[in-house]
Amino acid sequence: MGVFSYDHETTSPVAPARLFKAFTVEAPKVWPAAAPNAVKSIEVEANPSSGSIVKIIFVEGFPFQYMKHQIGRHDENNFSYSYS
Repeated sequence: MGVFSYDHETTSPVAPARLFKAFTVEAPKVWPAAAPNAVKSIEVEANPSSGSIVKIIFVEGFPFQYMKHQIGRHDENNFSYSYS
């Protein structure tokens, strides 16, 4: 097991709140449509909030079948999302 940290800033014509919502809250709908060659589906236990388990299922032929993480913090006001 390893630990890594990732920060990313970019500019976009899409409003920050809308973009953050698409990558976090609406991920189960958005990711498979935006990256169909990588993401088959996303399963979220309960609501995508702190403590929830997220399972990202990858398409056949991907190096691994799925990835799971637990949401540590989900702050829509500051556009911050942490997981482990």
